Amino acid sequence: MRASRLIALGISVALTGSLAACSSSTDGGTTDTESTETGAFPVTIEHAYGETVIEQKPERVATVAWSNHEVPLALGVVPVGMSKATWGDDDGDGVLPWVEDKLEELGAETPVL
Repeated sequence: MRASRLIALGISVALTGSLAACSSSTDGGTTDTESTETGAFPVTIEHAYGETVIEQKPERVATVAWSNHEVPLALGVVPVGMSKATWGDDDGDGVLPWVEDKLEELGAETPVL
């Protein structure tokens, strides 16, 4: 009898912990980040080597490493040049299928590889 009570207690504790982990907090949570106006230039980017100032909106974007082009494409920016895919490319044109889909969605031609 004692063993069954211990098992029941263990199951109760486990279920209570599981349900508590799934609950959401009532605190809305605030952040101390400053909001900036979208598209405002110049933009200063702080990084490990100091900071870089981008004076005006870039007109042409090129990516230099495999899959780096996926970031600007996700933001709706089509690079003028990108690296060629060397694996996972079913038709051998150097562009992965999901990249082809995104280029088509954006109405763009394949950039220089």
